[in-house]
Amino acid sequence: LFAFSYHVVDLAVLLLHGASSLLGLSKPFPEAATMLMHHVCTAALGYHSLRFRFLQYYTVFYAGLAECSSLPLATMNLLRALGQEPEKPALPRLCNLMRNSFAVMFLMLRVVCWWAVNWCFYGDMMLMMQKSREEVLANRRDVGAAAVYAWLLGNTLFTILQLYWAAKV
Repeated sequence: LFAFSYHVVDLAVLLLHGASSLLGLSKPFPEAATMLMHHVCTAALGYHSLRFRFLQYYTVFYAGLAECSSLPLATMNLLRALGQEPEKPALPRLCNLMRNSFAVMFLMLRVVCWWAVNWCFYGDMMLMMQKSREEVLANRRDVGAAAVYAWLLGNTLFTILQLYWAAKV
């Protein structure tokens, strides 16, 4: 629930920042489209997981533990919004600590651990797809094959996005 709420609030902040940059009140955010897609997809999958109680075991990692790397990133963004330019910050130790913490946490959680959890996730999804439609419906009346495919697609897109961002870290 916390991760879902975080993404909804962050999405609202992103939209407000986009509107203010269109009006010339702030600098444009270079990764706005990517972040918008990320937050919309995360919120949609989070809502689905909460609404249908589907894949909550994996949601704990994907929308919970993996999001821990967002804490130093949010602090870096806050410092930048307060005028702490990366080239010459007024608080260099704090900026360096946040930058290094983000890099280590991101690479460990969203690359190394991500692949380990994905191995289990894809295995479970393949088992669900191998079951007959009747077995799936008997066990989960509210979640059908479309949900399995949506989660597979979402996870694949998020994995590509993690690798894209890891290359930038």
